[in-house]
Amino acid sequence: MTNFNRPKRADVSTPKTGQTKGRGCPARAPFFVPKFTVSDTMSSLLLLAFAIAMVPCALNAQLPAAPGEEPAQPAARVRCWIFPHGEKDSATVVARGADKTEHQLASAKGVAVSPTGYAALAPWTYTLDLKLRSGGVSSPPIQFKDGNFYTVAAMPKGGAWQITTYFDGPPADKSAPRPVHVLNFSPGRSTVVRAGNAPPLQVPPGAVAEMQLPPQRVPVRVEVLAADGGPPALSTVEVDLKEWPCAYVVVSADYRGRMRPRVLRGGEEPEIAAP
Repeated sequence: MTNFNRPKRADVSTPKTGQTKGRGCPARAPFFVPKFTVSDTMSSLLLLAFAIAMVPCALNAQLPAAPGEEPAQPAARVRCWIFPHGEKDSATVVARGADKTEHQLASAKGVAVSPTGYAALAPWTYTLDLKLRSGGVSSPPIQFKDGNFYTVAAMPKGGAWQITTYFDGPPADKSAPRPVHVLNFSPGRSTVVRAGNAPPLQVPPGAVAEMQLPPQRVPVRVEVLAADGGPPALSTVEVDLKEWPCAYVVVSADYRGRMRPRVLRGGEEPEIAAP
C-alpha cells in the first residue's frame, strides 16, 4: 500500500551559482583553467631571463663602491734610477706638470738607487727636474701615456748631469726585436757585450748603449775590459725577451768591488701569487 505521508527526497543536483548545496554549504564557482600556447610560454621565459640578466646592472648602478675601493683611473707607470754621483747632498728627481705640481720620483745621496717598481702617474706632459744643492738640470717636456711603462735614468756624463727616459712597453709588435739597454758604470773600464747574432757592442765608461735582440731567451756575454790591458772580467747573463718588453744590463761594482753585470726587467711586472 502506498504511503502518501513519506517525505520527499532532497534535491542533490548541482545548484546554480549563489545557491546552496546539500545541507546549506555554499556552492563553489566553476574552476577556470587558462589556456597557454607555446608562444606565450616562450615569451614569458624570455622576459624572465631578461629580468635576471638586468639584476647585476641594477645592483652596480645603485650600490655604492665598497669602503676603500676606488674605480680604476688612467695611469702611466714610471720608475726612476739615480746612478752614482758622489754628491754629498741628496739628488732628487721630480716630474713637474703644466700646473707646476711636482711628483717626486726618486731621491738618493751619493750612491745609486735602483728602482723597486713602477709608480702610477697621471697621463700628462711633464718636465723632469733633477735637483741638487749645487744646481740642477731639466729635461725637455715628455708625454707619459696611459697604460705605458717608462724608466727615467739620471746619471752624470762628462762632468754634467743628464736625464734620459726609456720606453719600457708594451711593444706595438710582439714579433719585432726588443731593446736591451747596457749601462756601464765601471770607472775607467769599457765593457763589450756579445749576444746572439748581433755585432759586439762596446760601451765606454759611464755610457749607455742599446742593442736589438729577437723576442726570445738570449744569453748575453759581458766582458769588462781591464784598465791595464790585462784579461777582461767575463760574465754571462740571460735576458728573457720572450716575456719581457725590454731588458737592462747594468755593469757596476758588487759589494766586493768586482765589476759584475746585473739584469733588470723592463715593462709590466708579473703578478705574484698569494701564499
